[in-house]
Amino acid sequence: MGDALTVYAFLRRHSTEGFCDDCIEQYTGVARRHVGLITSTLALFPAEFVRSEGLCGQGCSRDQKDVISAI
Repeated sequence: MGDALTVYAFLRRHSTEGFCDDCIEQYTGVARRHVGLITSTLALFPAEFVRSEGLCGQGCSRDQKDVISAI
């Protein structure tokens, strides 16, 4: 549960900024395999989080990725 809370708190602190799972891993230290599961679960709460395909707001790539942001 610690990893989920870490990712949740990180996204809430940076609300309205979009992050791909790779950048969330880099900024939080949570293993990538856990980040994907956590962000997929958070996306089930559309009143708090939005997950969509797009460019990561951190500029890590020019490729389309799944990006999540807190509302």
